[in-house]
Amino acid sequence: MVKRSIEKESRMKKIFYYLTLAMVIAVLSIVTGNFVQAKDLKQAGFGAKAGSPLEIPNPSKNTGTISGSPLEIPNPPKNPGTVSGSPLEIPNPPKNPGPVSGSPLEIPNPPKISLRAHNGMYVVSEGGGGKRVLANRKAAHQWATFMLTDINGGQLISGDNIFLRGFSSSYYLSVANGNLSVTSLQAGNAETFTIYKLRGSNGKAIEFGDKITLKSYRGKFVVAEGGGGKIVNANRTKADRWETFTLMRSPFQALR
Repeated sequence: MVKRSIEKESRMKKIFYYLTLAMVIAVLSIVTGNFVQAKDLKQAGFGAKAGSPLEIPNPSKNTGTISGSPLEIPNPPKNPGTVSGSPLEIPNPPKNPGPVSGSPLEIPNPPKISLRAHNGMYVVSEGGGGKRVLANRKAAHQWATFMLTDINGGQLISGDNIFLRGFSSSYYLSVANGNLSVTSLQAGNAETFTIYKLRGSNGKAIEFGDKITLKSYRGKFVVAEGGGGKIVNANRTKADRWETFTLMRSPFQALR
């Protein structure tokens, strides 16, 4: 009886021992698990106390843009160029920039003149050009108007070379075999005349109302046959009354 009682007591101790050991192991497991979980949460940033600000370490330089955060850009350098959508700022243009593409080229109009022969008749380009030259008009109408071009430019002076073009056409006064016509579309030697002022030396300025003579590139003077009223040629070797003309201002000066 006593032996059974001892064996029963021994079994009860073993059971208590194993129960106690199991409880200790269970408690250790719970404590260890909570510790690990708390450590993980702290590493994830959830270890701060309620109500305390979230502490984030200072970002390293040039870390890029964080999604949702405003992009901070340093002050742009000067003259960064044109930003898309912003107005283009151009500095003030320099003075006298020259002609703009599409703007008219301003050239002074050559003077419009008429030639009056010795008998008072005006030299005329019949039809305005393309025909012979006569001196049979009493008034300086359009066909009796010529556009004078001083080849060397500047002030017109005695001894200058000139071109004469019909006012109402694109034809130049031209000489061929001593005959005058207004039939040339290009200005060359045959269209070149030297203008001289009478009773004056070379280099003296020529003005409207002056008596002048015209000499072709062949060295022959322009002549109004009969002093006027007939054909005009360029076949005289010296200048006299029939080779003398008065340089007149055309009444069509304001036109063209």
